[in-house]
This record gives sequence, C-alpha cells and structure tokens, in this order.
Amino acid sequence: MYMGNNTKVDYWKLVDEGFLASWNKHDGEIITNRIRAAKLGYIDESKIFDFMTYLDADSKRKWNDQRSGYVIGEPIEASYKYDKITDYGLSLFCALIVGKTAPLISHMGIGDGAGDTYDYQDTLYAEKVRQAFSDQGYINSLGRTLRFHMTYDIMMASATFTEIGLFNNEHIGVGPLIARSVFDPGVEHTSGFNYITGSYLISTLSA
Repeated sequence: MYMGNNTKVDYWKLVDEGFLASWNKHDGEIITNRIRAAKLGYIDESKIFDFMTYLDADSKRKWNDQRSGYVIGEPIEASYKYDKITDYGLSLFCALIVGKTAPLISHMGIGDGAGDTYDYQDTLYAEKVRQAFSDQGYINSLGRTLRFHMTYDIMMASATFTEIGLFNNEHIGVGPLIARSVFDPGVEHTSGFNYITGSYLISTLSA
C-alpha cells in the first residue's frame, strides 16, 4: 500500500488454518512413531516439517473428497477450517516477535462445541481433552510457517470432535485461548479404533 507521499508501507498479516482428521490404527501408529522419532532427534526439522505438511495435505485432500494422491495415507474422516486467532493470541505473537517475555504456546485442547470464534473468546465451548505438545505433539517452523501438531491417543473417550484450540496452560476449560478452529463436519472418534490428529498452521504474509 502507498501513503499520500508515494512512500510504500510494508504490512503483514497472520493467516491461520485448522486441520482435524481420524486415522486407522496402522496409519495412526506411523504418525505417532514418526513424531516420537522427531522429538528424540532422529529426524531433522526439515524432514519432519515435510511429513507434517503431507499429513495436513492428506487431511485437506480427504475433506475435498479426492480419491487419490495421498502421501501419508487416506484419513477415515477429515475436516478443514480457515479460522481465527483471538485478540489475546495476536498480542502474544506480537510480544514474542519483538522479544518480550511471554508464556509460550504449550497445549492443544479438543472438544465437541460449535459456534463462531470471537476475538475476546477465552476457552473452547466444550473442551474434552487438553494435551501438551511436549508429550503427544510437535511444534516446528520453516520459513514463514509455524505448525502445531497433536496426535490424540487411540484410547481417548469416544466423541465427534468439532473444535481445537491453542493454550499456554494445562487446565481443561481454563484460558487464555490463543487460537481456535471450528469444524463442520466434525470428525468421529471411537475409543480403541482410530487416532485423531489436530493441526494448526499459522503463516505470515507481507507486501
């Protein structure tokens, strides 16, 4: 964009996308083992970033009802949403960008609530489980892209999940909420039968 004196002014924005998918036991174990290997340092950052990129792409391919082209595997169900960072989340990212001390994103919650996400929203509508990225998930970045991935345990209680959210504390139902994606349709989980993965992708765009 240009100001009145023809001086160009740079701007940037955060673009955020949410992915939710269910996987059979075989594919879910592959995902779990690959993430575990990355956390132990057996897979370098660029390769695990590529793996998670393919994972999200397969989820979106399933959401688009495509019949072929899967790289990691075909999800049982998948959903996708171009969604929402809260006011608190934006202030947190801004603080981290300029080097201020701020609580780091540490957990992803999942639930079966519905409804729009509001700028001031502090929690998920119906959170069921919250897991630490240090335990079951992975956070990494490459270039202008930041990815938060979580694999939820196959023995998690059955539900049809419709929302995920990012947090910086471990307590279910407690904010602040950093970002939230709401999925329609939801993704069904049957305890002992399928794994659930949630992914939140944040990219920066500038001009």
